[in-house]
Amino acid sequence: MGNARSARELVWALGMMMAMGIGLGAQAGQDEAPLRWTLIHTNDLHSHLRPERDELGRGGIARLKTAADRVRAEGLPTLFVDGGDWSEGQVYYNLTTGRDTLNLMGEIGYDVAVVGNHDWYNGPDTLLEAVESAERRPLLVGANADASHYAQAEKFRKLIPPYVVRRVGGLRVALIGLLTYQKIYDSYLEPVKVTEPFLAARRLAKQLREAGADVVIGLSHNGIAADRQVLRVARELDFIVGAHDHRTLHVPERVSRIGAPDAWIVEAGSWGRYLGRMDLSFDRATGRVGLLDYRLIPMDSRIPEDPAILSRVEGLERQLESIHGPIFSDHAGESRVHLHRDGPEAPMSNFAADAILEASGADLVLENTAFIYGPLHRGALRTADVMNALPAIYNPHTGKTWTIFRLPLLGRQLKRLLALLLSTDAVASMGVLNGSGIEVLFDPLMMSRTLAESAPGMSWLGSDERGILKSVRVQGRPLEDSDTVTLAATGGVLKSIEFLNRVVPGTPVPLDLLVDTGIEGWRAVASHLERHSPIQEAHAGPARFQPWEADPALSVNDLSWSPSSVSSQAASAEIRVRVRNLGATPAPPERLALEILSNEHLADTGPEPLYVALAEALAIPEIPPQGSVELSWPRVRIPGERGLYPLTARLKRVVSGPNASGYNDIATRYFHP
Repeated sequence: MGNARSARELVWALGMMMAMGIGLGAQAGQDEAPLRWTLIHTNDLHSHLRPERDELGRGGIARLKTAADRVRAEGLPTLFVDGGDWSEGQVYYNLTTGRDTLNLMGEIGYDVAVVGNHDWYNGPDTLLEAVESAERRPLLVGANADASHYAQAEKFRKLIPPYVVRRVGGLRVALIGLLTYQKIYDSYLEPVKVTEPFLAARRLAKQLREAGADVVIGLSHNGIAADRQVLRVARELDFIVGAHDHRTLHVPERVSRIGAPDAWIVEAGSWGRYLGRMDLSFDRATGRVGLLDYRLIPMDSRIPEDPAILSRVEGLERQLESIHGPIFSDHAGESRVHLHRDGPEAPMSNFAADAILEASGADLVLENTAFIYGPLHRGALRTADVMNALPAIYNPHTGKTWTIFRLPLLGRQLKRLLALLLSTDAVASMGVLNGSGIEVLFDPLMMSRTLAESAPGMSWLGSDERGILKSVRVQGRPLEDSDTVTLAATGGVLKSIEFLNRVVPGTPVPLDLLVDTGIEGWRAVASHLERHSPIQEAHAGPARFQPWEADPALSVNDLSWSPSSVSSQAASAEIRVRVRNLGATPAPPERLALEILSNEHLADTGPEPLYVALAEALAIPEIPPQGSVELSWPRVRIPGERGLYPLTARLKRVVSGPNASGYNDIATRYFHP
């Protein structure tokens, strides 16, 4: 297995070198060998200063220090960068709104970081205060920002310049910061305006190259789709360190460009689970950068925690406990299932919605998985775990995170809002909506079938048989247009409604009767957990948003085993996998099969997964609407590593409807005895 992997990596590296014009030997007329250097990177840390509390236990800033020191100790010139969203996202942010994270990043040796959208959620004043007060921080960059109408414009430009130039060995390396260009985040940074990143990147990259920069890098907090366009427009950029969409790129994504060498995008997932490592070369004869090797280094138990950094994190925890009590050592409850936040009907989102309904006394709750920041893992749970699941958005002026609001709506207003949020397969399959006290039957494919026939405006939205909404029930009763119901949600949903009111034509959702309960979302979840502990699967179900088409789906909670023998290398077990149909029509049996697989890399999550079948795939019988079937293999040998036995279940299907893109076609569970 090891030799095969080495051969694959060698072939990949040779291909990348050829694509970038890098030869294996010195070129004719070349005076010196290409310079070798290393770039290490993270993105979307979100103040995840400790390892995750799941079976893999990845992450932790103290491990990042150890891993970065090991790379630097190899002796090559090294640059350490971050793609943004280093602050808001866990309870550690609440102490100094990002200053502590910046100080820790400086202590472990980060050179440069871009500002992500979460880093400015409390406005530019709070951002600048955190940056200015940080004693040991990386340099921050942000090119596509217009601060001309901001009272502290001069300070903003000084603390967050468009680019920086760093000496890396004998190279002049320029790094351009590209802020998140999405309208939904604009209001948080006002009066600073985020402008488009494409022309800004092209202009600056050209200027920096003409000014003598050997290498020009983009630090972009815009997601891979936007980064591709940046690289095609800004041909002087050598590559982009990406962020924002939390993508784990085990292999860099190559971007072909007309009139310029191919470039690439790298991204290291999120939460400090990985340290990305790029081994690079620079050929002075051609002026080209070459990628010699790339890997993601998992921050798991094989990486010891740096004692000094660990002590700093423990100090922050003591400060938090002086405010909130023993949140890192108490017992808030237990869960028998993994309340994850992946895909439609995410169990964590449903659980949070139920908690908000219970706390608010409203008729229904709408929640968005994007506003649930973390899962609740199996086993004993602490108050800090609950706070980290719903930390958004801590306001230092009120001392609170998002609170629950209540809003009366007419039935027709609620239907219009639902239809907007469920109008396309792409949006619906991302799990944009979760809820409680509500049941919706919807057809996300109707928009493409009816939009061409619709009248001007939004008249195609509706609940008739041609519309997106087939039925809506609140508290078990059909929702009539004239009914008045009370909606409850947290600040993220309120921000979404305000945004839709601004950008979507038609009658806005009225907010004049909105009432803030003052109850923080995480506190509602903590109370719900205490009342219902230990949490079972039923506490996160059943489904509330049902697609019209068949929708076979897998969840990590659907995989179970009964081991008969266990050794350090393998376990023998009966495997059971439940396949659900989240849709309203039967899942056809002739188009479905189920595989159980093992990743050749086992518990090493750094390389791109290489799956091998553990047993013969089984045909899946017809699954009724909202039903499930269980398939089993009586005796399967599962390879193990470091006390973990990873098993992956994957659907093989050709079926239309929501989630056909694979949001819930695969699930991996790391079993342990």
